[in-house]
Amino acid sequence: MIGGRNVTFQMKTAVVVAGVVLTLLFVPGCAPYRAAPTPGGEKSVSAGERADSLGHTGDREDPGEETGGLNHYLNRAPAREIKVDMVRTPETELILSEERLYPVAKKYQVIKTEDGGNITWTVKGFGPHSFILHRDGAGRVFITKKSGENQPEVEKIEITGELRKRGLASDFILTHVKMGGTDLESKNFINFKVKDGSNWALFSSQWQGPKDLRTVPLHRFDVVDTDSTLVNYTGDKYYLLDVYLKQEGEKKYILTWDEQDQTLTSYALPAEIGEVREMFYTPKYGEQAVYLAATDTATAGGELFAFRLDLTSGLLTRGQALKEWEELFPPQWRFTGDLPYNYLVGGTKDTLLVFGDDGGLSGFHDSAYLYGVDRQTGQKKWSVYGGFLPVYFYVGEKEDTVTVAVKTKATQPHRLVHMEMDTGRVIWEKQMDEWDQYYEFSLAGSGNTVLLYLRESGTQPAAKLIAMDENDGQVLWEKDLTAGQRLLSAYHTLPLAIIVGKDKIEAFNSRTGKPAWRLDAPINPDNFGSNFDRVRVMADPRYWSGKPPGNTYWFAMEDRFRLVDLNSGKILSSLHNNGNRIVNVLNDDYLIIRDFSGPYFFQGEVTSKLYSLKKQEVLWTKQENIRTALVEGERLYYSTGERVASVDLASGKQLWTTPFGTKYSKQLLMVGSELVVPGEKGIFIFDRKSGRFLYQVADFYLGDPEARYLLNYYGMLTGLQDGLYLGSSSGFLELLQPNIPF
Repeated sequence: MIGGRNVTFQMKTAVVVAGVVLTLLFVPGCAPYRAAPTPGGEKSVSAGERADSLGHTGDREDPGEETGGLNHYLNRAPAREIKVDMVRTPETELILSEERLYPVAKKYQVIKTEDGGNITWTVKGFGPHSFILHRDGAGRVFITKKSGENQPEVEKIEITGELRKRGLASDFILTHVKMGGTDLESKNFINFKVKDGSNWALFSSQWQGPKDLRTVPLHRFDVVDTDSTLVNYTGDKYYLLDVYLKQEGEKKYILTWDEQDQTLTSYALPAEIGEVREMFYTPKYGEQAVYLAATDTATAGGELFAFRLDLTSGLLTRGQALKEWEELFPPQWRFTGDLPYNYLVGGTKDTLLVFGDDGGLSGFHDSAYLYGVDRQTGQKKWSVYGGFLPVYFYVGEKEDTVTVAVKTKATQPHRLVHMEMDTGRVIWEKQMDEWDQYYEFSLAGSGNTVLLYLRESGTQPAAKLIAMDENDGQVLWEKDLTAGQRLLSAYHTLPLAIIVGKDKIEAFNSRTGKPAWRLDAPINPDNFGSNFDRVRVMADPRYWSGKPPGNTYWFAMEDRFRLVDLNSGKILSSLHNNGNRIVNVLNDDYLIIRDFSGPYFFQGEVTSKLYSLKKQEVLWTKQENIRTALVEGERLYYSTGERVASVDLASGKQLWTTPFGTKYSKQLLMVGSELVVPGEKGIFIFDRKSGRFLYQVADFYLGDPEARYLLNYYGMLTGLQDGLYLGSSSGFLELLQPNIPF
């Protein structure tokens, strides 16, 4: 019962598939308030100042915009009660597509810092926005916000009293963080839960630029979860659309508010819906639906499933099984960086190399970092800030040093740092003002020599190669280059200095600059080293301790793909290049060759072939796009973006196939008996022997920013002997359960 009315539901066994265009729902609780002027721009507002809002400090900007706060509609009888019909989709009838499955929530970046008795949780959000939960030395807890790195905190809203009423002491965590917004001048919000064991408190804090509109203690209304999104309804104004999960005893309800009609709608969930782990309100594909990660008490053990509630019809559909990896594989540590995207780009015995990226492009890309992270604890050892230009680095030959080259701004000089891998202690550093006219740069290492490539911008740019002693940074020799020549760089040291030109590849002794070998071949130097060139040959570029990289390299030349021995210049293998071909390097023996029929790259029908380097021949051909593949024993597992399949490695005979759609693919991996298929953002698990879809991972959200091809493909999810490393779009890199067999 809710609001004095009973709501019923019916159980059905038939499978129902519905696609409905729904009316948007709006919430009156988002109308803006004007904060009272305060000295210094901030004021502490005590909890309980308003029954439904902790942050109301002044008159409304437009009193006619709102008819009441949360008390006005959450505590009154709903005008509409929609009957909830529940169906369970049989496993054989699930539509397996990343776009149609459970929309795993993004884990927002929460940075916890301690200073004496003060503890601060900073939740990074939209551009310059940061929401802050702060506990001072006296035990008082406030929520506030920063609108930029150099901007002061705005009004502080105290929630100490609310936490104490809920039995929350000092040792709590911040969880269930959900955020939404547009920009600094528009509305944004944060919904969050403060939890300590079984005690919890749920808040929704809404802001208009630097102003706090309201901070609502939703637990007062028996609300256990909420979600919101911003929708431009009138064309010139954004509204927060809210959905609430309310629990009264064992009964659970979904509540929505239609601001146009001033109508509260209630959906009573069936008793079989047990614990609701997460709730998401996700308008997409012309639909209005609420997604739940909830247990089904009718199953043995109360298993976790994805549920979708259609807000117009009331149809509640149970979808695929979900599992939380943090329950299956105990977390060992979590590293938190300064930027949203974290990629694992290599590591030695004691130190991991992590690349942090803001994910932006062109004028929207501002920052990058290279981190050294303790492999045992996940603690940051050191970092180098890279600005918006590329960050180049390589691991020294003895694995005890790392050399990094950056140019943080177009107007700043290049910076070259040579430091200890495990401590970050700078051995030497150069600020290269004399080379400031060179805009483009790259870096390589060879033996104990640092190789720096510099190139001017403009229509006829000059370029040069500078060789320096790795021990002290002293220049050994310099060589002028033409605009069409580039340096071959890698995350590890190379045997020689390799220069790629328009019609030749040249190698030089890194200590003396004397020629070592030359290979005449047509190459397009404008594409060499670019993202476009990198995807012509997909190969994991990372360096791992105990697995020395081979001194070979696949060059995508205009006439052929050539595997070259970098010590001698000898061609080890050669494949025809039709101009519309991609080569995926699976291991030292096998390649997947993909040929596209269209006139442009990545277009048209695709033919995929498995090629054996040992036999120097194509083993089999398939008329489909094998985007990602994994060799395991005598089997090959692959994903096309439309299906996941397993075939006999030698013959290509199909062993099993399962329909599964995903827009972007990442490197497959094995965890025990399970095949892990990472998609654009979600992670999906299949049985390696039968191909049966097992479950979707419910608690990790991967990232896939544009134009980071190799980083997205290899660096977001990695299985090593010491565990499973997961990057994210939330500023995290996490290590799960050690000693998983991969």
